[in-house]
Amino acid sequence: FYREQKEYNKKIDKMKESYFEKEQSSVTEYCEMVS
Repeated sequence: FYREQKEYNKKIDKMKESYFEKEQSSVTEYCEMVS
């Protein structure tokens, strides 16, 4: 379970990085995940 959580968090961190780099598709994906 913890390993899955870590993988998931890593994915979110990557998306956050992309979000701050203003990558359009990642921004959309991030917004959809959060809402």
